[in-house]
Amino acid sequence: MLVNKRNLQLPSDKRSIYLGAVAGVGLAVLLIMAAFFARGVVGDLERLRSSYSDNMQWMLSQVEVEYFSFVRALNYRDNDRNADLELVREKYDVLYSRVDTVRNSPMFQRLSQDRGFQSSLAVLTDLVFQVLPIIDGNDSDLQAAITDLFEKTLGIQSDVRKLSVSGLSRFARESDLRRKEMAQTLFRLGIVSAILLLAFTAISLYLLFANHKYRLRSALLTQLNERMNTVLSTSLDAVIVATAAGNLLEFNKAAERIFQRKFTDVKGKLVEDVIVPPHLRHVHRTGMRRINGGGGRWILGKDRVRAKGIRANGDVFPMEVTLQAVAYG
Repeated sequence: MLVNKRNLQLPSDKRSIYLGAVAGVGLAVLLIMAAFFARGVVGDLERLRSSYSDNMQWMLSQVEVEYFSFVRALNYRDNDRNADLELVREKYDVLYSRVDTVRNSPMFQRLSQDRGFQSSLAVLTDLVFQVLPIIDGNDSDLQAAITDLFEKTLGIQSDVRKLSVSGLSRFARESDLRRKEMAQTLFRLGIVSAILLLAFTAISLYLLFANHKYRLRSALLTQLNERMNTVLSTSLDAVIVATAAGNLLEFNKAAERIFQRKFTDVKGKLVEDVIVPPHLRHVHRTGMRRINGGGGRWILGKDRVRAKGIRANGDVFPMEVTLQAVAYG
């Protein structure tokens, strides 16, 4: 019997391959989403961790503190009912420095749209610059103007308070907004993480199932090969297995006895060069091309066909051949 064999393997499961590819793409998308949300969380944490907002709130509080320190210095009198001019100048310099920082620091640019903050800052800034010539003037002029400076400075107390409160309120609202945004990002990240966990669990179960299925298929393939080897080795008829191109794959004991050739010597060789007499090889090649091309299939698996074979010593003898095509994969 001559068997035309292609690949001795079980058919591949295209559905499993497709599902694996879809699962891989889905996991990649989920991982990208998780990385995106995780990056957002890290950024939110960094902003919350930063002392940027704390510095701004501390600076506004210090403006109000230094303002009242300057007011107390203007209101202070010694036993001779004179103000401590050195203390007044010292507290003024500190207040001037705080106001200048608020006016020019990039930290407070976001408050430029807050009208209450800007108007209060303008009032305080005007006062600071109005009293500057007097503060830097001589002691007698400053001493004479102390009472007037005290009344002017105390008169903007509500504006200074509004400056501090409006700024602190704005930063508090921004902090609340950042916390809400972070909570939303964490919620989305939690959802993606849960989906990822479920996806990994599902894929793990699928892989376990696929591995079990593969092991069963491998065991079945092993059994099929063992059965085929048993048939080949015990058959009294010569059994020859070849590829579609005609290269020998199997050559059982009966074939070795009939054709007087060892399988190890003919493995991989063309069938026509091993068992077909030289003068009939062109006929064999023509017939195989016709069968592989889809024609002449009427003889496959049918009754025996009379043919001639040749032994290793050159003896040509009559034989009956059954052709069968076996295709896997």
